[in-house]
Order: sequence, then C-alpha cells, then structure tokens
Amino acid sequence: MCGRSGPRPCKHSGRVLLPESTPLALNYLVITGTLTGDPREGRGPTGDPVTLLSIEFLVGHPEHPRLLWTHAGYDIEVPYGIGGRQVEELQGGAPVLVSGQLSERWAMEGGRTTRRGVILATLVKSGPPTAEAEIPR
Repeated sequence: MCGRSGPRPCKHSGRVLLPESTPLALNYLVITGTLTGDPREGRGPTGDPVTLLSIEFLVGHPEHPRLLWTHAGYDIEVPYGIGGRQVEELQGGAPVLVSGQLSERWAMEGGRTTRRGVILATLVKSGPPTAEAEIPR
C-alpha cells in the first residue's frame, strides 16, 4: 500500500502521500510557510545530525479564520535522510510544506533555562501544497 513506510510515490497514481501517524492524528501537523533563512547544520537531542530550518506562516483569527491575526514562526529539525539534497539546497524565502510532530527543546542561556517549540519533520517539500498531496484522515 502506498505511503505506509513514509513518503513515497504511489505506483498507480504518481502521487506522494504524507506519512501516516501512529496513532492517527495524535500530535501530527501539516503546515505551509516561508523559510526565514537558509538551512543550517545542527544536532538533535541525542547528538544525531539534523538540518535546521526556520519557517514563518500566517495565522488566521480563531473566530474569523479568513482574517489575518498574526505571523508565527517555528524552528524545524529535519533528521538526516528526510528530504535529502532538496532540503540542503533550500534558500531563505522559499515556500515549503512540512509535516511532522510538535516538540520542545530546553537550553541553558545566561544561567536561565529556556524552552522553545520545534517541529520534528517527517516530510519537507519545497513549494506550496498541490492537489497531489493527500492528507491522512
């Protein structure tokens, strides 16, 4: 079955399916936005190499979704092997589609413990979403 082990083209349709979440819809997001800078090399919490991206996106008003409420941003950690060279070749200002899970990172800065939200990517595609992308239900 297409997409069971991560994003891959379906032989019968040529589409790329988003990875399935286990259990379905638990801490799973799909987001589109614009990169605020070029990719950077980094390390995940266990020391594994990751590519770091920063994304900015528009947020609609909770009661009136068609009204712009604010801009928001997140850091994205892309594990080695997800997205391949495409991720490394992205540049600031590029539109992207990201799927993954929300997480947090803790750090010591100036003697204080801080935390920041991050997205742990399972899929990164350059360009805005297309009709070919299927979102699991």
